[in-house]
Amino acid sequence: MKTQKFALIEKLAHTIAEAILQQDQVQQVQVHLSKPAAPIPDFGGRITIELTRSRQN
Repeated sequence: MKTQKFALIEKLAHTIAEAILQQDQVQQVQVHLSKPAAPIPDFGGRITIELTRSRQN
């Protein structure tokens, strides 16, 4: 993931979750990501995403 670029924070969160779920002992993962300086005009806040993914058997 270090060499990949992501245009969307959602795609990055999904990629992180999928990588973690590849580990045999992991059944479920919850990822929280924040982007403190979003490129949105007149927006001074922080963009945050939280997602939960489970292994499908």
